[in-house]
Amino acid sequence: MSTFMVRAREVQERQVRRLRKWLELPSSPARKTHLRGGLSPAALRRVQLFVEASLEQTIHLTDLAGRAELSLHHFARAFKMSAGMTPRAFVEERRIERAKQLISESHHSLADIAVECGFGTQSRLTTTFKRRTGFTPAEYRRGRSRPTALA
Repeated sequence: MSTFMVRAREVQERQVRRLRKWLELPSSPARKTHLRGGLSPAALRRVQLFVEASLEQTIHLTDLAGRAELSLHHFARAFKMSAGMTPRAFVEERRIERAKQLISESHHSLADIAVECGFGTQSRLTTTFKRRTGFTPAEYRRGRSRPTALA
């Protein structure tokens, strides 16, 4: 039990550090986050933080719209205008980024990583990962996705 508690604390501290680092990133000066018809910066930040904190769970559009305090239709349109992608694409992108991090930093099985990132199955992780990156998670782990140094 104590081993489990130590591992749980490590995971929690790693997540908190990642969220703090993510919050410190400046927003892109080339893109205004509050365009006419888009989400307010505060609503966009609430949605982003909710997604980051809930990646391992099923995230419904109603949950995201509730964080922004908008109807489903209005939220989906405003989110796309503010973030430049649909809410579903944003969640998928964040899950892929977390999977990349876990694949690089841990020796957990790909099935465990898939569950921790919210994909549910290793097959779903592999399909989505390959579509987004061009590599399978196993290839990424072996280092095929990283450029090799030219001699």
